[in-house]
Parts: sequence; C-alpha cells; structure tokens
Amino acid sequence: MSGSLLLVAVAGMVTVPIALAASAMLAVSWQGRWRKLAAVPVVGVMAYFGIVLLPDWMRDSTSHNLFPFEIGLVFSPSGPYMLIVYWLHRRSGADDINRVLKCANCGTVSRPGPSRCEECGGKLVSVPSEERGPGSRS
Repeated sequence: MSGSLLLVAVAGMVTVPIALAASAMLAVSWQGRWRKLAAVPVVGVMAYFGIVLLPDWMRDSTSHNLFPFEIGLVFSPSGPYMLIVYWLHRRSGADDINRVLKCANCGTVSRPGPSRCEECGGKLVSVPSEERGPGSRS
C-alpha cells in the first residue's frame, strides 16, 4: 500500500468516528431540515452496512479483510461535510437563542424552534432587535 493511500486511510479512520458522533449528536439536538442534513452521514453508514457489507459478508466472510481502511476511505468525506453543515447552520442563525419570532397572524411571541405558531398555525417571522424592548439582548 502506498504511503499516500495509507495516510488517507488512517486520516479517515480518525475523522470518521468523530464526524459520525457529531452527526448523531447534532441530528438529535437540531430541528427541521438541519436535523435531516446532520443525519446524512449516519444514514450513509447504515445504508453502506446494509447494502454492501452484510450481503458480501454473508457470501464470503473474508471478502472485507481491510474493513477499517475501507470505512476510512468511504466515509472520509463525512468530516468535511459535517463542518460545512455546521458552518451553514451557524451562519443561518437557526440556533440563535436570542432571536425572537412573532406570529404574523395573532402576534404570539416565540423562541426559535417551530416554524409555525402553536396558537393559530400562522408563519413565525423574526422580530427586529429594536422592537424587542429594553430588556432583551441582541
């Protein structure tokens, strides 16, 4: 095995568990489309095991002797993917706890989380900082 291929495989074996753990944690804590985007690496691992590895192992148990390297190479893009998704999530302000949302229909004030008003089902819109009042942080 060449040195560069070994380096990629070892780097993948280190970053893949970290990225998958981050993916699982963020998929639990985030909401909406961000939860789905964070779950992509975890779902990819399960699909890879179910579609590729299990049938191959059932036919021939020696077919994936380099399994750790295979996982490292196949899932090494999950690290950069999760960094990009995390950066986009932060940039969108989806986890901004200081952001205040207000229902366009009934005026109910809410914190980030649901995209619809719990009272009337209307769409929630962001409230500008000058309308929040003197006690709120921006």
